[in-house]
Amino acid sequence: MKHIFVVCLGILFSCALSFADATDPRDLPLNPYITLDATPASAGIVIDGLLEEVWYECARFENFAEFMPTHQVPAKAPTEGYVTYDASSLYVAFVCYDPDMEKLRASVTDRDHMYQDDFVGVILDTDRDQQRAYEFFSNPHGVQGDMLWNANRSDDDDGGAIWQANGGEDESFDAVWESEGKIYEDKWVVEMKIPFSNLRYPDQPGQNWAVHFVRVYPRENRYQFSWMPISQDNNSFMGQAGGLELDLDESSGSNRSFEIMPYVAGSKTDRLVDDGTGKGIWRSQDDGRIQATERIGFTGKYALSTSHMLDFAYKPDFSQIESDAGRIDVNTPWAFFYPERRPFFMEGSDVFQVDYVSSGMILDVANLIYTRSINDPKVAAKITGKMGKLSYGYISAYDENTPLILPLADGTIVRNTEESSWSNILRLKYDVGKQVHLGLAATNRRLDVGGSNTAVALETNLRLTDDYTITAFGALTYTDEPDDDALSAIIPDATFEVDDRSITADFDGQHFQGRVFKTTVMRQSRHWNFNVSYQDYSPGFRADNSAIFSNDGRLLHTFHTYNFHFDDHPLFTLIRPSVYLWRKTDYEGDVKDTGIRPQLLFSFQHQTTLNIGGFLYNREKFGGVEFDDARTLWAYLGTQAFEKISGGVFVNNGESINRFGEPGSEHNPLALVPTFELNAEVTARPTDKTTNTLTYDSTRLRTSNGRKLIVRQQIIRNSFQYQFSKRAYIRLIAELNLLKRAVTTDESTEVKSFSVEPMLSWKFNPFTVFYLGANIGGQEDPFEHCDGFTPTNRNVYLKFQYLWQAFK
Repeated sequence: MKHIFVVCLGILFSCALSFADATDPRDLPLNPYITLDATPASAGIVIDGLLEEVWYECARFENFAEFMPTHQVPAKAPTEGYVTYDASSLYVAFVCYDPDMEKLRASVTDRDHMYQDDFVGVILDTDRDQQRAYEFFSNPHGVQGDMLWNANRSDDDDGGAIWQANGGEDESFDAVWESEGKIYEDKWVVEMKIPFSNLRYPDQPGQNWAVHFVRVYPRENRYQFSWMPISQDNNSFMGQAGGLELDLDESSGSNRSFEIMPYVAGSKTDRLVDDGTGKGIWRSQDDGRIQATERIGFTGKYALSTSHMLDFAYKPDFSQIESDAGRIDVNTPWAFFYPERRPFFMEGSDVFQVDYVSSGMILDVANLIYTRSINDPKVAAKITGKMGKLSYGYISAYDENTPLILPLADGTIVRNTEESSWSNILRLKYDVGKQVHLGLAATNRRLDVGGSNTAVALETNLRLTDDYTITAFGALTYTDEPDDDALSAIIPDATFEVDDRSITADFDGQHFQGRVFKTTVMRQSRHWNFNVSYQDYSPGFRADNSAIFSNDGRLLHTFHTYNFHFDDHPLFTLIRPSVYLWRKTDYEGDVKDTGIRPQLLFSFQHQTTLNIGGFLYNREKFGGVEFDDARTLWAYLGTQAFEKISGGVFVNNGESINRFGEPGSEHNPLALVPTFELNAEVTARPTDKTTNTLTYDSTRLRTSNGRKLIVRQQIIRNSFQYQFSKRAYIRLIAELNLLKRAVTTDESTEVKSFSVEPMLSWKFNPFTVFYLGANIGGQEDPFEHCDGFTPTNRNVYLKFQYLWQAFK
């Protein structure tokens, strides 16, 4: 298989060379650098998608250029717009002409779910430091999307983006603003009103912001246009923005001095318990009463100035209304990373990003500061802001149900507890230059039962040229464990060596130190991209407030790719061969993991992608056992070619380590075993208000002869949503989880569970919300005389949250 793969890769690479368009971008009359001098609106503006006469007196932007998939050529559809402001808000209008309005993609959906549509937006770097930018988008119906762009964040964890501009987007950012759209015969129009209270910027009258005006035009390809020409040979996205000047009086930025979000939530839960008859009986978990009084709390915010913010909370409601899809976990010994979406932690979230630029095949998933480690705070406070070139953030929270996340060399120990703890997190970042900074981060968590963990880190991000960036990160940690038999009882046996001392994973009063060092050199451009990364985690490294889930490793890794672009080809838009190479050793000097993983991506016309890859060579030591030639071959085919239906399928076949196996076991061996994965998703949009997504995920492991099943997990999930309006929808999610596992060579157990989750949602804005829903779960044959699928738990919940704002 290895030789066939290499020959195919060489042939396709040669074909790409012969067809690729390597010519320089044409010299076309694109916009030069422009600074818009915005003037206050001379009359009131109504946000309704109808342009009043006052708009035509305002600063105008036009002559957009394409920057994806090609760059620095005129846009395929004309766009123009206007920008102005008043004492409290920024106003932006877009006029989007379309040569074929029948192909317009526009849905009525929930906010932040319109990114497959046509949409326009404004991106604002209010500090003009190329570190952070606010993004506000709207589709033709005025459905909103908002995100926070961060130069120190990467959305592509394998480094394989066509062009990622050394930055990424955080979709969990939400703001309160207005937008409305209107569709005409030959164009569509969007108006936006963005209150200055959503933004953080220098506390001074004269403002000079960096700005991008963008339009996404999904047709044969997902074309992206911008007002300022953007080059893919420049890794600074906001460094290529235009300018926007405003003259704000003292009341403009700090017109919102205080806001508070109280909520009330209640639920009733019943469970089917065994009563000795084999049929079960329903018992109410809360004696039949809705415990609303136990679920009342609030979060609040006080604007100290336009650039300094104080947040506070008392028993904030961090329940996840958005249903988390089931995950395949039968052969995954590492903890899952979940993005932060809780409102209290979102203010200034960009400040708390530490070493988020990923480099592929990394040991850790994300951030030294992982705010979801603060699970269920009773009280919490946070202050964030910026003083000149210095950004800062500080969080203090008392957590009542503290999770334990213990990284080890071969996996992560994750346990939920009822213990309480104090967490304190400090972050400082000093901007040395454009996309160049030095940073300090410190975290400390102290359990009420005793013990603490402290981490202190220094890091930097240096943009050397338009193509090259270097990052460096180093941290020291100190762990003083509690001496608690109850906590140790839920921890499996594990030991590791720290400074010639044997440390157990138990909470037995031991104390130890740890360290980490990481550095990465990256090249990002339109054609040739690569990175070289070194990462070093000591066995004693533990940071309780982090999302670092593995340690005891020294990893040298490199990734190389080349993009062959086809601007006018009838079939291809891009062919991208790439290769990963890595070698990891542990602190004893043993080789833990080494391999070569080639990959080949074809991007076709009509938003269709085929990605093929696999392990050409892989050698790994896991659980003290060495494994050779764990080869797999995988492929992904996905398409967004049609407005009404889209989807993709992923297939992975080969051999992998049975990571939960036991040495010497016949039915569950710790060995290389045949594995097969299949993931598929189909999304249908029969009307502009209806969305149905069906997913199927499956993983199967067999014994080495391929005949006996070790484990198989399948998850089938269907989500149906009907949008009554931009503010209200009804949703029904149904999920079936099937797990079969061998217990002997001849016997196996099978668990079939299900859940059904209806919900009605109404949102006046992202923070004034009402939810009414239920969760019904169960399994097949839960008791002796229960036949077939039987509900075993049912929960009905209600939540109302209201945003109240006070202005100066």
